[in-house]
Amino acid sequence: MSLKLRIRFLFAIVGLALCSGPAFALTNYVTSGSFENSGYNDWTFCCTVKEDPAYYAGTPRHPDGRTHLGIATFLSQDVQTVIGREYLLQFFATAIPRVRFGEFDVQTFTTSPRNFLGFYKISCTVTGQTTLTHLEFDVADTAFEIDDIRLNWLFEPLRIVEQPHSLTAVESANAVLRVNADGGPPIAYQWEFNSASIDGATNSSLVISNVQSANVGDYRVLVSSPTDSIISQTAHLSIEPLPQAPVILSQPAGDTFLAGYGVSLGAVALGAPPLEYQWSLNGNALPGQTNSILSFSSIDSTNEGSYQVLVRNKTASVLSLAANVSVTNPITAGGGYINVANRAVNAPVYDADGITLLSSTNFVEQTYVGASPTVLRPLGPLGRFRTNLFVAGFFVLPNVIKVPDVVPGGVAYVQARVWDSSFGATYEEARARGGKYGSSPTAIAKTSDSQITLPLPVPFQPFALTAGLPEFATDRSQSLGI
Repeated sequence: MSLKLRIRFLFAIVGLALCSGPAFALTNYVTSGSFENSGYNDWTFCCTVKEDPAYYAGTPRHPDGRTHLGIATFLSQDVQTVIGREYLLQFFATAIPRVRFGEFDVQTFTTSPRNFLGFYKISCTVTGQTTLTHLEFDVADTAFEIDDIRLNWLFEPLRIVEQPHSLTAVESANAVLRVNADGGPPIAYQWEFNSASIDGATNSSLVISNVQSANVGDYRVLVSSPTDSIISQTAHLSIEPLPQAPVILSQPAGDTFLAGYGVSLGAVALGAPPLEYQWSLNGNALPGQTNSILSFSSIDSTNEGSYQVLVRNKTASVLSLAANVSVTNPITAGGGYINVANRAVNAPVYDADGITLLSSTNFVEQTYVGASPTVLRPLGPLGRFRTNLFVAGFFVLPNVIKVPDVVPGGVAYVQARVWDSSFGATYEEARARGGKYGSSPTAIAKTSDSQITLPLPVPFQPFALTAGLPEFATDRSQSLGI
């Protein structure tokens, strides 16, 4: 096997451009071809992320920022395509690479010099042949540097699949308006309030925090692409006063839980602030349990019983329904270990735009695990996200955790759930209150018999966050079950 073939085999992994080095986190180069969110790599056969702050400070060397990619062999990725659709590929490069789309070489019919210190723009029109098409940039005569990769399709009009819905929000709660559109990319969004553009409101979802009377009115969104634009129907946001007496919108839910897993009981309440909480077990107040969430990091038989929470303010108080908790021991003896380091499998988490790597300390990750894909429970501690640019998108937590009901060598089903902790202490609460949230596809992992012999990492897949729809921004009678 030739050296080039060996290199090609090494880097053609799961259809991603994984130019993997010791600390490299390259984003999907079709959806994020600017490379501004890529990690740094100091050793690689195929590519290196480069930054030129001096050029960026004066005349930009790069068409869309300060970062580009150096290619020593090739860069490849499988792309979802539609048979017969006409595509437009654009990029800037220091030399003309050999470009393949599917089984066919792409003929570059224009090479227009740009004033970017030797960068060129090469455009070509290609036609997808299958639903999954291989796109590759290959070294022709010399190594080259590449930036601003864009793969768009042409002549497909925009359409709004789901219009924004009118809703009523409770004062001081959050409201979320969203639109679902498709068509020729890239698709851009601009929300309007009473026909005036809202600064920074350029996502498919519009989150309105701490709703007040000034937010009441008509909302719509302008959806646009390079060749088309369309405006949505108008959605009206109404407001109802915050109730003075506490009202419990979401009751704590009991269940039978497996010993060793994490459990959280929670209540979502509205009322004139400040609201106070007091949890009780079998009618007896639990000292120090004065949050809206009651959590057990590893539940056992001593935690069995009937739980309630009293919610009160200066006006009145209300007692929740009882949540009955029972605990069973694992069927298996012992338990195996899993490794939940998403960095080890290059599966970062993205913000709601699908491009920006998550790097805020507000966000947390909880691993959900089960012996069956239908029942997943929280397991292990919460993970925080790295704030360093070069390791953004990866959560920090103890990598190895024990699965109490899966024997060593058995199969565990694993999911990573992420949410904005400023909206709630649990995934469910943050989602209900309108915070960003997201979860990975459920992965299958084989457990090991020891945490010393590091298990293979769980094969997580990258995923992006979305915005939750608050319970407060719906008909309250539905939330109360009336």
